[in-house]
Amino acid sequence: MKKFFRNLFILIFIIVILDRGLGLVIKHFFYLEERGDSSVTTYALRNCKEDILIFGSSRANHHYVPQVFADSLGMSVYNFGRDGMDIRYSDIILKSVVSRYQPKIIILDVNPYELFKDDPKDHKIPILVSALLPYASDFPEVRRELKKLNSREVLKSDISMLYRYNSLPASILQHLLKIGPKLLNGYDPLYTTMKPGIPKPKVGVRVQIDPQKVEILKNFIEICQSNKIQLVIAISPVRYPFQFDTVQLTKQIASEFNLEVWDYYNSPTFNKTAYFADIPHLNNEGALYYSKLIAHRFKDTFIPNIRIR
Repeated sequence: MKKFFRNLFILIFIIVILDRGLGLVIKHFFYLEERGDSSVTTYALRNCKEDILIFGSSRANHHYVPQVFADSLGMSVYNFGRDGMDIRYSDIILKSVVSRYQPKIIILDVNPYELFKDDPKDHKIPILVSALLPYASDFPEVRRELKKLNSREVLKSDISMLYRYNSLPASILQHLLKIGPKLLNGYDPLYTTMKPGIPKPKVGVRVQIDPQKVEILKNFIEICQSNKIQLVIAISPVRYPFQFDTVQLTKQIASEFNLEVWDYYNSPTFNKTAYFADIPHLNNEGALYYSKLIAHRFKDTFIPNIRIR
């Protein structure tokens, strides 16, 4: 029996050493990534210091061209939009950012269906937790919010370093080998063009408002205002409006904080497929045009002394 427990202890010791050793190696290379979604999140949490930050989901990621804003306004800009994420992700990243510094302006791109309850088939929370779990041990704000979402996953990541990165080694290697496009200050351009005749979208499941998301949006606004950050809430264009949306609710919430929503959701200016890669996403041509419109509006609203090129 003593021999059994001695061997068991040795085995556990070896497993722990291997887990920690390999985990530290993967963590080192994970933080060296310069491509892919994780590189943008890492930059947001560790290094960003730009004047203007852009938050949101894939529509933020593909719709706002930082270079257009930088060239027009003479200010530094970074796009933190990330595919598959929502207001919960933006809120977590913002809390970590303001713990380091206060940007001058934040653009929050809100999806037209942002405040609906999740469709269980989308697995939104597991995807969010998985994306941020590698940062839980290094960033207290991230850890605190992840524990609210799934404390068990945080505990597993504390026990095993490898668990934090269990789906990432292949993508880390790919990005270190410089395979795949490099994002342009977080912006990910889409170069395809939507084909005419695609049917208009219907949303038949996510029709209930999620009170938690409503509170998170309000919290995001409060953080910006308490840190004296000029916040712009924008709803960027879609090719066809959705059958159900939360645009009016977003405007109502913004009005409670004396904010105007910059609403381009159903703008006739973008009433052609040439600007779109698919129904909810602008392609690069559309994003350039949209970014120029927003940059001019910035100049007229906030920065009257800066010449727009």
